[in-house]
Amino acid sequence: MLLERRQNKRHPCTGKIGIFLAEGEYGAQKSAILTGNLIDISMKGAGLSLPEILDGRVHLAYTAMESRELLLHIILYCPGGKEITLPAKPDWFNRSLSAHLTPFSLGVRFISPLKSEQLKRVLENIPHT
Repeated sequence: MLLERRQNKRHPCTGKIGIFLAEGEYGAQKSAILTGNLIDISMKGAGLSLPEILDGRVHLAYTAMESRELLLHIILYCPGGKEITLPAKPDWFNRSLSAHLTPFSLGVRFISPLKSEQLKRVLENIPHT
């Protein structure tokens, strides 16, 4: 049995997210924004659930894993139309054949880990359980 060795406490969440590919942390957007759900978040990363992972023929997770230039950008949609965007690299990707609504799970590592104040602000602005 494989043991999980999480480095930081994960906070379960139920917020809506968007993901897209972009050049580096501040460069041009290179894919459409795909929507999904935030499952959990920590100072160093997040777990996401997605109904799709392809933008045309571009697989967002594998493209970001294989590229040095392209990063995933995670958009956290907050109440009142506020958005928080966090650049990240995928750490793992799974497809569940039994999941009908969101068959894709993705774990990401933030390029710059969140400071405790930033994580607190995120948790104050997104639904969590």
